[in-house]
Amino acid sequence: MLFGKHIGLFNDLPNDVVNGLLDSLPHKTMNSERILYFQEDYGNSFYILLRGNVSLYQHTHDFRKSIFEVLGAGDCFGESSIFKNPHQEFAQIIKGSAKIAICSRNNWQNWVDEYPIIQKNLSEILSQRIFFLQKKLSSGTKLSEDRLLEYIAYSIQKRGIQKGEEIWVPRILSHDDIACFINSTRQTVSTILAEWKKQHKLDYNRQAFIIKKNMLGEIADLRFDF
Repeated sequence: MLFGKHIGLFNDLPNDVVNGLLDSLPHKTMNSERILYFQEDYGNSFYILLRGNVSLYQHTHDFRKSIFEVLGAGDCFGESSIFKNPHQEFAQIIKGSAKIAICSRNNWQNWVDEYPIIQKNLSEILSQRIFFLQKKLSSGTKLSEDRLLEYIAYSIQKRGIQKGEEIWVPRILSHDDIACFINSTRQTVSTILAEWKKQHKLDYNRQAFIIKKNMLGEIADLRFDF
């Protein structure tokens, strides 16, 4: 079970209260590539990710898949289901095995009635998501290499693990998915990563990106201020 300090929705609530709230919800374990919702689907619940990762994506006007964000344990998503517009803004797909807690509208209303701070926390989470979307959209005219560098910086802040002078970032997305995330192509992403590897800026295997010291200096000012 995650403790409250790891779930932004429950900031400022005691851990015993948080665990009680989570225990009151149904939990579900799902396998890789399982789609929770398609874009524009009707929903009546939102989700708290207890373990694993989920990609949020949209289809663009030319039917390309554009990944908006990759969420990890402690994040929540699908919140439009508990507001006036019950249609999903993003499709949601499981990356690897994941465990989620499912919160219905009734559960949500009961929580907010008893703990109003949860409503405030959700508003802050949504504000951060809007900020991130604006930042992502504003990068549309940048070169693919700059956008990929920003993706690496974003991934470090979200899930980077310090190991000596290196930072390890678990590999969640394939090169195809990274290309969707930065609005580029798989070939371009693979070429840039291979060149960075030659320059000893990073290394990578099936499990992780390994960010080297000289690349960390380049991306120090690119981290998203969440």
